[in-house]
Amino acid sequence: MAEEAVQGGNQLEVIAEFDGELFTDLKAMIEPFYVEDPNITIYKLPEPILKVEEDVYQTRYMSLVADTTYDLDLIRDESKRAHSIRHLHSILTRNPNRTLEDYLMAMYEMKVRIKRCHYVEIEIDFQRLIWLVVDGCFIVDVLLMFYEGRLTPKVDSICASNLHYLWIDLLLVENQYPFFAAEKIFDMVVEDKSEFPSLVELALNLFDNFIQRDLQKPVMDSKSVHHLLHLVHHQLHLSNPSKPLTSILNRPGDSPLPLLPVSNRSPSKQLFIMKPIPSARMLQDVGIKFKKKEGSGFQDVSFKNGVLEIPHLYVHSNTKVLLRNLIAWEQCHHAAGTYFTSYAIFIDYIVNTEKDIEILSEAGIIEHSLSSDEDVADIFNGLSMNLVHTGLDNSFLPELTKQLNHYCQSNVNKWWAKLMNDYFSNPWSIVSVVAAIVLLVLTFVQTFFSAYSYFQPPQ
Repeated sequence: MAEEAVQGGNQLEVIAEFDGELFTDLKAMIEPFYVEDPNITIYKLPEPILKVEEDVYQTRYMSLVADTTYDLDLIRDESKRAHSIRHLHSILTRNPNRTLEDYLMAMYEMKVRIKRCHYVEIEIDFQRLIWLVVDGCFIVDVLLMFYEGRLTPKVDSICASNLHYLWIDLLLVENQYPFFAAEKIFDMVVEDKSEFPSLVELALNLFDNFIQRDLQKPVMDSKSVHHLLHLVHHQLHLSNPSKPLTSILNRPGDSPLPLLPVSNRSPSKQLFIMKPIPSARMLQDVGIKFKKKEGSGFQDVSFKNGVLEIPHLYVHSNTKVLLRNLIAWEQCHHAAGTYFTSYAIFIDYIVNTEKDIEILSEAGIIEHSLSSDEDVADIFNGLSMNLVHTGLDNSFLPELTKQLNHYCQSNVNKWWAKLMNDYFSNPWSIVSVVAAIVLLVLTFVQTFFSAYSYFQPPQ
């Protein structure tokens, strides 16, 4: 009878007999996953990424509004947030026509849009509105003062002495501030747009002291910028790669995937299976030469005629933090593409030990300011651990992997490389080979004339 009831359209009545409230809660939980919100751009990192190296995602100096619960008493405790309050005061004095209430109302009017930026549900109450204003004014004022050359210990000793940490804190995945909110504050402060460059240019002016980007690349339009990490990601990735890559811009209508993205690959499309790439030392042993590629973004890697060309990369103390957060941003936000994910997998494969770094350094590919080549190798080792490889079939990796492995498996290349390594690896071995060849030729000539004189004696 129960089956007949279900078939007769009374499913809900049957379900209600068990636990109708649980069923209603389950449907409510499923509902948000039916439609992906393209406005989500600020993420809480998934555990598989965090557990690899958690400290590279943590702030050292400046923690911005995210899913943290803030205490209003922090505002009254000058020793904890004196630098932020000082810059809030600076913003208020820059344009006396704007009051603190004006900035609070501006944030209040954008609170729905700000909420929708966050993957994690946040409550924007009065406390959070205050912190949105405080942190937004801090960011804008720091960028303005840095451009003016006034960010000195005399003005803000804490901020000036921690600038090295501040710039990297502004690029952490979980420490992002909505760019449209910062730009709103900027527009309210700088009413005469001839006084300063755009907020995008002000941000790049700060980051140019720490990142390696192509200064010829057009500056990103502010309306397309989600936050500062997105801006730097866009400015760092290759403009015109030799192979087509996934689009980075999240245009209206683009949908980010969940925290661990899934593939949009059609059933007929062949799956890209990653094959290991030999280390730099092993590649060199089979005769592959390394060459620095000029005038390219550092992801533009190519291989032709036994020469692996890799653009220059300068490695410093914060390279690991920057790379891992750029990669984590791609892992969370599908529309960001796989630029740094592809590079991370490639460099993780070819660098295993300090010997690999030495080979790349001798070719001018890697330059660093760390204490040893081993420290540089430690940055790249494990860089691709726990990454989702979705979308890599649109990167440079599939073709490059295929070419390198094909070259390494060729017996002709192996024999030729062994010949060069064994007999032509240094000047003395070359001299020995040449001497042996000359001796062989002379012996042959002597033998020839001896035989010739025997069969053709002189008349």
